Amino acid sequence: MARAGSDAQTRGLPATVESVARHALVSRQTVSNAMNAPGRVRPDTLARVMASIDELGYRPNRVARSLRTRSTRMLGYRIEPARDGVSSPVLDRFVHALAATARGAGYHLVLFTTDDETTELETYDDLIRTNAVDAFVLSGLHYVDPRQRWLTERGAPSVAFGRSWGVEDDSLWVDVDGAAGTAQAVDHLVEAGHRRIAFVGSPADNAVGDDRLDGWRTAMRRHALPTRDASIRGVDSLETGARATAKLLDAAQPPTAIVCASDTLAAGCLHQAAATGLQVGRDIALVGFDDSQVAALLQPGLSSVRQPLEEVGSEIVRLLTAVLAGDEPRVPHVLLTPTLVVRESSAFHQVAP
Repeated sequence: MARAGSDAQTRGLPATVESVARHALVSRQTVSNAMNAPGRVRPDTLARVMASIDELGYRPNRVARSLRTRSTRMLGYRIEPARDGVSSPVLDRFVHALAATARGAGYHLVLFTTDDETTELETYDDLIRTNAVDAFVLSGLHYVDPRQRWLTERGAPSVAFGRSWGVEDDSLWVDVDGAAGTAQAVDHLVEAGHRRIAFVGSPADNAVGDDRLDGWRTAMRRHALPTRDASIRGVDSLETGARATAKLLDAAQPPTAIVCASDTLAAGCLHQAAATGLQVGRDIALVGFDDSQVAALLQPGLSSVRQPLEEVGSEIVRLLTAVLAGDEPRVPHVLLTPTLVVRESSAFHQVAP
């Protein structure tokens, strides 16, 4: 037996809030809350209402609703510009996770890109003045990053993927514990018998890179292993990984394992090690970070620290929907722990010389 509300659909009439409410067996106000303030609706009820909206094909008049409630159901997100024509595989995966989670909460993403921070703030200002979005999602935060404070001063809600490095404020953020990730990599390599473990990372004063370096250094000291002259930093590229590996292998006591701050750096390390006649996974171990698609495709497969980006997206949307519903998030900062995915590049036990 069809639910009440499907008769209008059968007659070819457009679905309305009333027909959705009858179909989902809820009040008209509950349907309105599900679309405009999902944080106020119980998860099971929200799922039922959204299912009815999909089944009936209800399409609210977005322009009229925006004029009435000043809500657009849109979230603004700036995409990092591609470097050398290549976009970040990690941020690509994050955008997909964020878009899927946002859609489940009744929101969509407005994606844009800018060349620098100045034009980024100008774009934010334009989106705020034209009431084009309800809130913003930020990423790529750096030391003393002004963006969240700038948005807060203008009354624009935002949640960042990344910590407010060097800024003490009440901004909302969700981040992945990079230090915990590189520490896991060191622990794994030590358990496999390695004692000379090098690190190849991002440039100095890069907040994320500093965090991952700190994790390596802390874990090495915990295992009473030397760190002097064992770390090299540079731009995140294949060339940096290759040059760093050549320098490390030329040392009097070269490392038997390398931890990298990204899969891109690790891929450069892998190619350079192979070019010198070393068999990665047996002669030297290698661990990357981010577990991008390339990690599983490399030969041998690259061990890598995987960021829980789906959970990051879910937590960001949870915080944003709470703020947009007028609630104060009880936990404004969320730090998630990554996991190490072990593949052939570090799977074999090393017999210490």
